[in-house]
Amino acid sequence: GYDDLLAVAVKMCKKNPKIHFYFVGNSENKTELIEQYREISGITFLGHRTDVQSVLKKMDIFVLPSYSEGLPNALMEAMATGLACIATPVGGVLELIKDGVSGRLFEPGDRVMLKSLIEIFCGYAGKRKSFGLNARKTIEKEYSWSTISSNYIDLFKELN
Repeated sequence: GYDDLLAVAVKMCKKNPKIHFYFVGNSENKTELIEQYREISGITFLGHRTDVQSVLKKMDIFVLPSYSEGLPNALMEAMATGLACIATPVGGVLELIKDGVSGRLFEPGDRVMLKSLIEIFCGYAGKRKSFGLNARKTIEKEYSWSTISSNYIDLFKELN
């Protein structure tokens, strides 16, 4: 979905010079795509980062446009930071995001819906904040270390 988000980013940056997209993470097999769009104003490719929390804290919206996922750590980190999240309903994303409550979902490859959701979040800071707070609560409640360790203890007790 990298190319889907990039296509939407290009359109949005040309229309609105105030918007900025940061592409973070492994860029293997994307060199040609990155080179094609490297000079577009409003788009920055950060590559692999070890300071993920500090990068996420500077953002307003997180987008995970994947066609396939397990339980995505990147999405969990963004939710824990309190970001409004937009993602595709694949793999473990469905366990993390309740559409319309803790984030918004769009079908893989649906660039029109992706652009629409980004525009909605860009236009409504209150909505971003509400989704971000709900996302953070989801992570704190379901994926905190205390919850995970408690679940493991219960599982081990069941197995005995």
